[in-house]
Amino acid sequence: MLGVVAALAAEFTTNKNVFEQVKAYPGPIAATFLLWTVATLVPILRGTPRKGNFIFTSGRELINGRIAMMGFVALLPLSTSLEGKPSPTSMVSSSRVPN
Repeated sequence: MLGVVAALAAEFTTNKNVFEQVKAYPGPIAATFLLWTVATLVPILRGTPRKGNFIFTSGRELINGRIAMMGFVALLPLSTSLEGKPSPTSMVSSSRVPN
């Protein structure tokens, strides 16, 4: 969820969509992904039991994460289509050479 909020904040402040952000700043974005991955894995590798409270149960967090991923994937083509730029998937399919 923090990644989605950070991407949206960067898009609003820089007027660059996600693909342009990754192209312009690959190092900091990769470092951020690595940092979140390590921060997520540390409690798991330490053997800390996963327990929630009455609001944030592990099942609800799993569903919340999946919904956030689907929303982020849905926003990618939408953000490029609203700007009138071709999406990366259409660029790949249009660059194929016919047999």
